[in-house]
Amino acid sequence: MDRAKTLILGMGSPILGDDGVGVEVANRIKENTDEKFVDVVEASASGLELLDIICGYEKLIVIDSMNTEGGQVGELHRLACSDLDPTVRPSARHQINFATTLEVGRRLNMEVPEVIAIYAIEIKDATVFQEGCSPEVERAIPGIVETIIEEEMLRAD
Repeated sequence: MDRAKTLILGMGSPILGDDGVGVEVANRIKENTDEKFVDVVEASASGLELLDIICGYEKLIVIDSMNTEGGQVGELHRLACSDLDPTVRPSARHQINFATTLEVGRRLNMEVPEVIAIYAIEIKDATVFQEGCSPEVERAIPGIVETIIEEEMLRAD
């Protein structure tokens, strides 16, 4: 039985240090999965631009960074779409967040993925221009990759 086509969307900017952790984790997952069943895409886009990337897949795995007050650097958070608040009054298409983007896609009868998993990695800083993550985030990446592969059953056989 074939598995459904899955998209792993690594979000962030690799030139902003820890902000690129989503891209790094997605690329490391790609090394351990079967390309027949999983596509990996890097994205720094936001808002409605994401619809062109995500539509047509049955399953979407989003991997991004987050910086919360009191969060532990390198901690992996699993979020549901219901955890995301929609944008109330966006003034530009880039200000439309992920929850609103999905809702717009559904209302337009686009093929938005039915299954969506969102992973967010607690980071130290997303404002420093540097390639690569901070040592704290870098140390957490192998465990994060393994966790996502196991939870999402992505292991290449």
